[in-house]
Amino acid sequence: MRLRLTNLMLPVLEDEQSLQGEIVRRLGVRDADLLDWRILRKSLDARNRYDLQFVYTLQLNLPED
Repeated sequence: MRLRLTNLMLPVLEDEQSLQGEIVRRLGVRDADLLDWRILRKSLDARNRYDLQFVYTLQLNLPED
């Protein structure tokens, strides 16, 4: 099953490798259920200059069950 996850925010200093953990946490699925994912869009939220964050839109694949 293909899903699109929008507005996933990470602090600028955090590594993109932690995105997988955030995906699993937000969807409430097991790490093994996440087949693959990719970044469709990445933008910078700089409304607060002391709290810069990247905002991601992701496409991910989960099993059909």
